[in-house]
Amino acid sequence: MFSSISLRRGGSVSVSTRKTFTVYLKRFFEFCGQTPDEMITQRMADWRSDDIFVRRRHEEKVMEFAQYLNDEGYSSNTVSTAIGAIRSFYRTNYLPMTEVNVPSGRPIREYKVPTKEELIKAIDRANIPWHKGFMILTKDSGISLQDMLALTIDDGSPRYGTISEQVKKGLVPIVLNIVREKTRFKYTSFLGEDSYEVLNNKFAFPIVKYSYMTRDKLLLPYAGSTIREAMARIGDHFSWKSFCPYSLRKWFRTELTLDDCNDALIETWMGHSLGRVKAAYIIPPIERQMQTYKRQYKALKLH
Repeated sequence: MFSSISLRRGGSVSVSTRKTFTVYLKRFFEFCGQTPDEMITQRMADWRSDDIFVRRRHEEKVMEFAQYLNDEGYSSNTVSTAIGAIRSFYRTNYLPMTEVNVPSGRPIREYKVPTKEELIKAIDRANIPWHKGFMILTKDSGISLQDMLALTIDDGSPRYGTISEQVKKGLVPIVLNIVREKTRFKYTSFLGEDSYEVLNNKFAFPIVKYSYMTRDKLLLPYAGSTIREAMARIGDHFSWKSFCPYSLRKWFRTELTLDDCNDALIETWMGHSLGRVKAAYIIPPIERQMQTYKRQYKALKLH
């Protein structure tokens, strides 16, 4: 099971995660009064039943276990971790859970997702070129704050060149081959016409100038807290609640979804893993992705 998790995440599973998962799996099997093998054998038999209540028997057990932990006073984070371990167990045995409702591991937070007109006003409100640049590059690609701030001008694509080379050649969309900071998952995303105009404007976004001044050639020489604070101030000006970098990711996903873009492509462009099997069958070659991105870019273009 841990090998399977490692493959999906593109890295190893920490010792603490292994211990935690093992503890809660053991407690779940004891709660059900069965061994792991007995659980899987029963699950396989249940799946062949025509009775929906029989087929969902194990989902019901998982929810009962979640309620038991809740009643015992465990935090929602702990309950979520325990259920995550159980879901991984079933998934590894090719018997994944469906529709398991458990307490959220994190408090639900509402993020401001601007309209296109509101986003234009927000970008115009930013008084520092790099802040404007961050919002435009992020709304074009949908990648996370950590991934965006880790980009250097020497990143890009082995096939199409570095970011600075693609800008100089006038290549649009700009291709980004990224290793996600959070999970080490490798994925591809793009920067469209609005981003190209920003990166190609040496006065508004002096990429060439500061590339020689910074040792690591970061595309955006800022800390995450600086960006978050800048966006929060913009949001306060417009009386928006929780306007932050994540708002731009949600905007990217919302606009492309409303424009009927393929959901799997949206997910992978944002750096979400689809799993090895799905990615192999669903994600097309880079050239096809570029064509799709160009076709859908009207949903992301501001003017």
